[in-house]
Amino acid sequence: MKTSLKGLLSIGISSLLFVSFMFFGFIASAGAAETGSLARGKELFEWKAPNGKSCVGCHANGKLLETTANKKVWVLMGVKFKKMEDVVNLCRENPMGLHSPKFAPGSKDMEAIKEYIFSFTKK
Repeated sequence: MKTSLKGLLSIGISSLLFVSFMFFGFIASAGAAETGSLARGKELFEWKAPNGKSCVGCHANGKLLETTANKKVWVLMGVKFKKMEDVVNLCRENPMGLHSPKFAPGSKDMEAIKEYIFSFTKK
């Protein structure tokens, strides 16, 4: 079977274009996922517990969260925490009411709310 140079170039260029579109499509979808995660974090931040309380009730416009992402230790209600996850869950359990579900560390909801909280950090 005889293959022409023109045919090989056509296949090569088609393959290159396909790989390029796949790569840039992946980059675009990764950015969309981040945006979705931040939107989910905002939704969780604004969610009202059965008693009507929410994160935004104490932290309107990110109040008191401006340095959150830069901390290594957080102090809440006189208790020191080394993990932001523990702070989020304490707030959901205490000020927001006992009926607010905790987020599992590493869960999509925990990561989303942390991303949203950290978005208030001033650089």
